Amino acid sequence: MTKIRLLALAAVVAGTANLPVFGYAEDISGRALASATPNWTGLYIGAAFGGRRTDSDISLIAIDEVSLGGVQHDLPICTTNIPPCGTQASFDKTAFRSAVYGGYNWQFAERWLGGIEGDWGWANNSSTEDGFKYFQANPGVLPDSSYTIRSNWDASARARIGFLATPSVLVFVTGGVSWLHTEITSDCGPISCFTDTYKPTELTRSTTWSGWTVGGGIEAMLTANWIVRAEYRYADYGSKSFLDSRACSPTPSPSCGNQTSLDIAYNLSMKTHTATIGLAYRFGPSR
Repeated sequence: MTKIRLLALAAVVAGTANLPVFGYAEDISGRALASATPNWTGLYIGAAFGGRRTDSDISLIAIDEVSLGGVQHDLPICTTNIPPCGTQASFDKTAFRSAVYGGYNWQFAERWLGGIEGDWGWANNSSTEDGFKYFQANPGVLPDSSYTIRSNWDASARARIGFLATPSVLVFVTGGVSWLHTEITSDCGPISCFTDTYKPTELTRSTTWSGWTVGGGIEAMLTANWIVRAEYRYADYGSKSFLDSRACSPTPSPSCGNQTSLDIAYNLSMKTHTATIGLAYRFGPSR
């Protein structure tokens, strides 16, 4: 009767936690029942949903353009303009992200797990600075240019190591390489580009960034094959240097003087913060 009461109590606890009973039990005759201890080893694939915040910072290095009948280099007139030119700006935006992921786990000890994982995600994340003084324009004239950073897909390849807080709950850390694809658009207005003097007025470039990522999370094995997770990851893609050059035509001319192009040099840095909830299916035996 004592064994029956213990089995009944274990069933109640398992039902309350919505998780299977782990360990061994015995029936009334004393025969061992099958173990319900989960096995995390195996291949898995899943889908995740959440958000990705993209943090970008631009820093202008040099501007060469016609101003007051001459050509200015670097930012001499720009910095004394009223209002002054903006030489720095931040482009921070959060967007919904969906992703697929997959990997392989090795449970190499009773409470330790190692693995590898890859993922690919998509988020339509766009941030624009309208009126940002990307060009000097004329003294006393408000800027008429804009700059847009749009990030879409990202991917990563990582290693994982985790500790089983309970047989069905895993706490893990992860890290590896990461990639992010962006589209950068600068639009030069009629004042800054002297209306059809500097072309093209709109410049768009596609760039795939590579960097490192690190994070962690928690997973729970709902059944022998289904695993739910919550994860956060930070990624740093460093900084890149860009040069936007617009040809001036005709040269020489009253607008261009002897200058052949309008050139803007700047640095752009990129970081992301990603938080997701996922559900994966594990292929393999339950124990």
